[in-house]
Amino acid sequence: MAFSAVGLADTIARLSARGIEYDCRRLPAGDMWQLFFHDRNGARVELDFAGGEPGPAEGAGDA
Repeated sequence: MAFSAVGLADTIARLSARGIEYDCRRLPAGDMWQLFFHDRNGARVELDFAGGEPGPAEGAGDA
């Protein structure tokens, strides 16, 4: 399932604080960030953020 979202940096911080592994990717065109993680039931969730949002800090990802 995929959802449009806002607040990429805050979302990453919340996932990291809860020990949830994630994968954050910027599409090659640079117009969108995709953030993937699994929910408690094992379903893969995709959150799509505008490409203009600040990306993850250097070295971040797969928390």
